[in-house]
Amino acid sequence: METIDSNLDNGSELQISPEVKAYILEMARWGKILAIIGFVGMAIMIIALIFGVSAMSVFSGAETSGMQSGAMTGMYVGVIVFSVLYVIPLLYLYKGSIALKKSIDFQTQDDLNTGFSNYKSLFKFIGIFTIIIMSFYALALIIGLIAAM
Repeated sequence: METIDSNLDNGSELQISPEVKAYILEMARWGKILAIIGFVGMAIMIIALIFGVSAMSVFSGAETSGMQSGAMTGMYVGVIVFSVLYVIPLLYLYKGSIALKKSIDFQTQDDLNTGFSNYKSLFKFIGIFTIIIMSFYALALIIGLIAAM
């Protein structure tokens, strides 16, 4: 077993068994696959938006109203904001997966630390984002209840 220094209160050292190494390697492989699929999906979404908005302008002709222009601008802005927000966790996932795989392949502590640091940041981002979205839902519910009265 490989020994890693830890800050455990009892002074013992953390051991990484071959079984845990296999888990880390599998986790890194799946993380990399999911990150790549996410990047490809995001690229497809942006390409579809560009062609979709272009097609809308062609089919609607030269007589686009201010409302249609606003809707197209809103779609562009929405996809750009979503893409920026979506790329952050994908980068954490990809970088973490690469670092974890490298740490197992080359037995490097720094890469193991980097990998888990990226995974920690990924989960922190998802947690904060979830709290924000749930807050918006609660606010919408409150506004809806007040409006219904």
